[in-house]
Amino acid sequence: MKERSQHSREKQTQRVSEHKLSGTSCVESRRNTPVRRALVSLFQEANHPYSAVEVRGYLADRGLTVNKTTVYRQLETMTSEGLISTIDLGEGKKRYEACHGNEAHPHLICTRCGAIECLPVDDNLLKFSKRSADSRGFQLQGFSLELYGLCSHCRKELG
Repeated sequence: MKERSQHSREKQTQRVSEHKLSGTSCVESRRNTPVRRALVSLFQEANHPYSAVEVRGYLADRGLTVNKTTVYRQLETMTSEGLISTIDLGEGKKRYEACHGNEAHPHLICTRCGAIECLPVDDNLLKFSKRSADSRGFQLQGFSLELYGLCSHCRKELG
């Protein structure tokens, strides 16, 4: 019995030397718990950033009941490991999304329902940003671009 328990624990804490999350190489993972696997799956498939409350709802929908502290701890751990990053869209709360390397990317934000969608990084936008900063002697460390308007769903509802 002791051997089986130890084997199970070793399997749970097995380290993965290279983990892919949205095409980004990440540091070695920690315990491979059901919650962690669900979070990796969420961020691999996500096309928008999630709040901690939304993450907790996602886990609950999959039968994983976890308290707020566990959710925040997992999100902070995954952030420190470079699996996900945080973003502040001016709502007074952090949102979490898969790491996209060192490249920022724009977001579409619906002013009616609050829906958020990530847009792909555009090389022209990156070149423009760098060129604009360089021409002014400014060392660019990053940028943020949010586009506000009405999503297609809200546009249909409004007629």
